[in-house]
Amino acid sequence: SNCDNGISQICFGIRFINKCLEIQDYPLVKVAKVYFYSNKYDPHFDYNKEVLKKLVAKDYTILIQLLAFTHPARISYHDTQHQNFEFIWELPNYEGIIQSLFDFFAREERYFSWERAIIGFFPKNINNPEDKPFQFLHKTIQERHHDVSYIELVFNILCYTYPTFLDEFLKEFLALNSDFEVFTKLELVPRSGVYMGSRVPQIQKQRESWVKVLSVIETMQNRIDFLEHKDYVLKQISYCDLDIKRET
Repeated sequence: SNCDNGISQICFGIRFINKCLEIQDYPLVKVAKVYFYSNKYDPHFDYNKEVLKKLVAKDYTILIQLLAFTHPARISYHDTQHQNFEFIWELPNYEGIIQSLFDFFAREERYFSWERAIIGFFPKNINNPEDKPFQFLHKTIQERHHDVSYIELVFNILCYTYPTFLDEFLKEFLALNSDFEVFTKLELVPRSGVYMGSRVPQIQKQRESWVKVLSVIETMQNRIDFLEHKDYVLKQISYCDLDIKRET
């Protein structure tokens, strides 16, 4: 190994780690540590996550340990979006793994929901309401609707990964929790990203998204509980109109 500022730089190959996993009663904690350092110094050594899948199948807390080891200060969507974590949903213990990720991102003060790292663990291009990710999100809303940190994560995922399902989930959530302050913290419309040229098309898309949110609110029973919500959304729509006017 080479030394850099006192830290040993080690990268063992996949074959070596697989051999360790084949040895009966070989300490899993040692194999995990070898994996962590190998991944740190060569993030692509297990690109298809073949070894990580085996480790996590044995102990799903290893994924949390890996995240904390690799990203000790902060972690964002850019760190997880291309990491091939979809294998999680194929494992028998997928629900425990995803729940541990929610616990991790909800409780860790060093990580912020607006950085959206959680969405890197949810597969794109699915549209069947019976798919595991949707069922997990429904369950989280039902069981955690008063826990703001968890609900923020749910709507980060919906807003940026499953926007066509956001209205359905928003209605489900509001029926359980009509708290206005919580509502204002939810990611319901994608934030503006990097753009070139006119901002008008992007602002128009945001306006359309707010109009959909308004439609959801107007379908809720006990409308008196959602007067603040409606006023808030109408203001967002008017801000979009002002921005479009400034751009044209």
